[in-house]
Amino acid sequence: PDEPRYGCIALDFRQLLHLGQLDDLEVLFTNRHRLSFRKMKSAVFGLLKLGAGSDVIQLVIECDALLDYSQDDDELMVGLMEILWDHYLCFGRDTPEFVNFLLGEIVRKLDRHPLYQDVFLPQYTQLSGGQTLVVRDNARDIIDDLAARVPDRPSRFSYDPQRVRARWHVFSDRRKVDGGNPDLLNLLAGVLIRLDRMDNYGELVKLVGQLGERGAASCREIVETTDPKDEQRQAIYRAAQDVLRNGTGNAEQGAAPPVNRPSLLASFYAVIDRPKPDDRDQPLIVYMRDERLSKGQVLHMLQERGAEIPASHRAIIQLLFASR
Repeated sequence: PDEPRYGCIALDFRQLLHLGQLDDLEVLFTNRHRLSFRKMKSAVFGLLKLGAGSDVIQLVIECDALLDYSQDDDELMVGLMEILWDHYLCFGRDTPEFVNFLLGEIVRKLDRHPLYQDVFLPQYTQLSGGQTLVVRDNARDIIDDLAARVPDRPSRFSYDPQRVRARWHVFSDRRKVDGGNPDLLNLLAGVLIRLDRMDNYGELVKLVGQLGERGAASCREIVETTDPKDEQRQAIYRAAQDVLRNGTGNAEQGAAPPVNRPSLLASFYAVIDRPKPDDRDQPLIVYMRDERLSKGQVLHMLQERGAEIPASHRAIIQLLFASR
């Protein structure tokens, strides 16, 4: 079914089955070394939409930067495709279970259909040879409710417009692909807590507090990256402190347990052994130039300290700074 009340099914089918204008991702990945640069770019963004989790904001920024700094670096694009494949989609390269993966993604997106529990899930188990589909709890209703509270062009209602704009853009794109994904609540919390120019800001702050760990994560990011003397963002800073100080309320449906995973930017600064700056939503190459480091220095530091950061971040940093 492709009726709207069951989710963006038709859109999801097209994105899942026709990424890079090829038949499916398995064909695309198998032929990655023979693709044109244009098709590889399409593949990277397609894989990113399917595979990226909490790192999605910084990964999108890095991919956008590739378009600015490189127009013909095939090795870089293939490498990034393989990183997304290995660390985010988690497919085996030799025997990727593509049929099961695509079928699972489609079934998961039908979670509001009345036949979901009794028909679709048992059918999936039978067709996949007994495999159990791990289905995340549906958080679509709360996502829809919170998103409806965000005004048009939300950056106009914040004294931190750049971060609001970046998070709302990523949220809107990912919502089209998977509108019931609980990870969207992290992005929404990061938007709502920054709408300090809204008349009902106090109500929005309470809603962030009710998001449990997802709201707390956004508040910790603000407290850790905002200068307490920054007068322009004082209201946002104090609101984030209040949420953390007074507790985070009841966790939302489908909330995942806390994940102690650093951001890509935090991993980069751990590698170069510098204090992490305010998160300005820029590609890592810009932060490197701000710190007056060369690519060679970054790669040397990565060799010395890389074991301290997640493998996916180590691979991404290596690729970005070893490329042309």
